Amino acid sequence: MTANPSDVTASLEWFGLSSYEAQIIVALQKLGLGTAKEIAEVTAVPQSQVYGAAGSLEKRGLIEVERSNPKRYRSIEVEQVLDHLETEYYQHRADVAEGLKMIREQFKDERSESQEHVWTVTGSAAVLSRITTLLNDATDSLIIGLESASPIADDIVNQLHGLDNGTIDITVITTDESISDSVREIATVYQPPLDPELEASSAMSGHVLVVDDTAILVSACTSDSEIAIWSAETEFANVLIDMSKARLETFFPGLT
Repeated sequence: MTANPSDVTASLEWFGLSSYEAQIIVALQKLGLGTAKEIAEVTAVPQSQVYGAAGSLEKRGLIEVERSNPKRYRSIEVEQVLDHLETEYYQHRADVAEGLKMIREQFKDERSESQEHVWTVTGSAAVLSRITTLLNDATDSLIIGLESASPIADDIVNQLHGLDNGTIDITVITTDESISDSVREIATVYQPPLDPELEASSAMSGHVLVVDDTAILVSACTSDSEIAIWSAETEFANVLIDMSKARLETFFPGLT
């Protein structure tokens, strides 16, 4: 098995190294010990640029410099390189998190909260994250339509089991027997009659989630992906919630 130096260089750049710095790190794995001239010969880094890039790497603790004439360079051990990069990554991550939170707090009074916010989320992970947030925000009631064709159905069921079922009235609507059985102890379950045409077209499914009569999420999904729109405490949400509940009433009078 052989490694592609270009791929390794690109990965190092992801950690914030410049192209020249990344190439020098890779070159020193080949050379073990090398001068600026030798490094330039095995990379696309001009010899005149090796000195500056190597100096930057030395400051970051990623290479060592022999004070000879000419100077010679060598990389620290691979595990040490990884430790340095990991430490820098988590430090930058912490700095970004703190900075974003401070900016958000600083400008919270200037943000408009009166606009009609309707959001789109794409991808199963993003949809599950939004559903999880909405479920955790529930204080009174939630109505959710679930089908096993969704790639995140099992995750949603697990989220439902984690809620405080003593204070939240949970209603689950599903045509799936396995989902019915898995939530029957924590929720009121309704199984609507399934349209034969829809049953024949099982490649597409989706979810509807109504939380506290103030927030709604509607999604459509295939076996490997999902997209959803959601809104909370807006006129759009109110209209969509009323439409959804009216539709449910046609199947289950008195449900809502």
